[in-house]
Amino acid sequence: MAILVDHEARRREILHKALRLFAEAGYADVTFQRIADRCGLARTALYKYFRHKRQIFDGAVTIATTELVGKYREILARPGSYREKLEAVITEVFQILFTQRDLLLVIVEYTLSVKRSGKSLRWVVARHTRGLKAALYYLLIKGIRAGEFAPLDVRSTTETLYAIIEATVLRLTLTDNAEMDKQMALIRLVLDTLPKADGRGEKRGSGQ
Repeated sequence: MAILVDHEARRREILHKALRLFAEAGYADVTFQRIADRCGLARTALYKYFRHKRQIFDGAVTIATTELVGKYREILARPGSYREKLEAVITEVFQILFTQRDLLLVIVEYTLSVKRSGKSLRWVVARHTRGLKAALYYLLIKGIRAGEFAPLDVRSTTETLYAIIEATVLRLTLTDNAEMDKQMALIRLVLDTLPKADGRGEKRGSGQ
């Protein structure tokens, strides 16, 4: 009897294993054959799912960011204030950045190599970061509509929060002097200065 293969599940398994391999060995030292070996597949079998290493790497990063978006949605569905949810989303991102520094270094390495080749990565970066930006934007809008925040420039506030996350990535990969507590303190400083709807500067929904 023929064995049915769930090709989508197999594809996801390949991407998960490849992502770990990239984190361990670095982008440049991972070959198509090494990925096939890690997945227990013949090289020809791997070609059925992917054409080249770059496609695997991009797919692996995409699946990681997609799973992160799923975590954002879980946070958005929790009870609590929108200020608390904003902090929870960014905390989730920081935990990943600080615990998976090797993978982060590989992503930066890959990005720089592509930049040196003269190619633009603007659309790739936008595709991998839009989930986070959308979550921050959505929570700010919901907070205003719920009366937790006074009207504010949502787009600029989203970019400010995202800029702190970008700075954290640079510190982790280039200067190696980032501390999660200090970076979260910057985030809380921004969140604490968001205008309150009652105009009294009180923390609403935080129990204080």
